Amino acid sequence: PPALLSTATPQEEITPAVVSTKVATEEEVIRLPTNEDSEELLKIRHTTAHVMAMAVQELFPQVQVTIGPWIDNGFYYDFFTPE
Repeated sequence: PPALLSTATPQEEITPAVVSTKVATEEEVIRLPTNEDSEELLKIRHTTAHVMAMAVQELFPQVQVTIGPWIDNGFYYDFFTPE
């Protein structure tokens, strides 16, 4: 059976989304979402970038987050450390 995932941000109500667990055959093309066609993907990348930055600061309190937007194929952060 398909799995249910939430597509909500902390400010929104939870809206479940059905995710197919079907295995593609050789004839089928799997199309991954891009930033241009998936508002949900942008939300996930934005939120995940913040979670990662908070986790790094929790583990390394002396580290400063400098820059880190989401990008076409994920997200990144640059960190400054006084060491």
